[in-house]
Amino acid sequence: MKARISERLLQKHRGPSRRIEVYDEIEGGLVATLFPSGKVSFYLYENRGRKKTKLADWPFFSTMEARELCRKRKGATDEIREYPTLASFIEDTYTPAYALDHKNLKHLIDRKAFHSGQRIVV
Repeated sequence: MKARISERLLQKHRGPSRRIEVYDEIEGGLVATLFPSGKVSFYLYENRGRKKTKLADWPFFSTMEARELCRKRKGATDEIREYPTLASFIEDTYTPAYALDHKNLKHLIDRKAFHSGQRIVV
């Protein structure tokens, strides 16, 4: 179910007959799981629910603290990383090194350099 996770909601639904997952309306990815034993845990769901990370247990962490912890964890995973693409690796690293050993590829490199306006010396 989707609702605003609050202390009042967790008290009201504590100890259900089956496990319930409450998705927070305020903080995306934050889920409170209520177990039949009465235990309540906060989780962070990432990658469209494929990765589930336990954040804390209630009442040791309040709902506000769980939201703050969720924001911090999401901020750490939202870093933008620059990885080279396969095409850029082939152009920049592989082809020049490979062409030095294979003379029949030199004309391909020269032709590509001519069309791109660059001059590659092999």
